[in-house]
Amino acid sequence: LQDGFNKMMAASRRILPETDRLIVAAGVVEDFAAFLSEKHPSLMVGFLDVLPEFQQIVEKKYG
Repeated sequence: LQDGFNKMMAASRRILPETDRLIVAAGVVEDFAAFLSEKHPSLMVGFLDVLPEFQQIVEKKYG
């Protein structure tokens, strides 16, 4: 289930250094995923379902 999330994080690490905003945004998403996983694990499936679509929004806004 975390495949989509892991792909987003890997992609953000390959982006050029000048995209610091995208890296910070990806870090926030990662922190949110960790929070959900720890505090609300039942929500992770839904989170991972919408993550690819949200990834596109983050990349357009901060990329």
